[in-house]
Amino acid sequence: MSRFIFITLFVFITFYPTATDACSCIGLPQTDDGIVQFAESVDKVFVGTVIELSHREWLDGDDVRMESKGLVRVVEAFRGPAEGDAVELYNLLYSMCGPHFQMLSTYLFFVVVSDEDGRPYANGCTTFKYTPRAQGDPIPQDYQRARIMQMIWALRDAFP
Repeated sequence: MSRFIFITLFVFITFYPTATDACSCIGLPQTDDGIVQFAESVDKVFVGTVIELSHREWLDGDDVRMESKGLVRVVEAFRGPAEGDAVELYNLLYSMCGPHFQMLSTYLFFVVVSDEDGRPYANGCTTFKYTPRAQGDPIPQDYQRARIMQMIWALRDAFP
């Protein structure tokens, strides 16, 4: 009987789906060099503010198709667009991991341009909510905000 319970618990714990299964983000490198290498592997890297969000759905035969996009004003550019540019990004509304994009919020974007359709894509795995801090403000105490500041400093050094 105890063997049956052990096997049942083992199978249940091993194969039971958890909330993290839907989130397939691998995560960014933890070192400054790793962040710079990652930034060099994507097409665009910038800090930007979301100024427009839109979503549309349509039927394609029996399938429901969805498209979300946003317009982002570039605040600080590292690779790709110039400061002040408005960049159209796709896939902004659907985020299993990471931030849920909000109007007039600022994010650090790592953008990939699709070989298939030529569109620039960003998502919750490669985008981080950013709260700018003024010169002399203390370094944020929570790890996520401090890590984002560290990423931005490394990018500023690598892409002056």
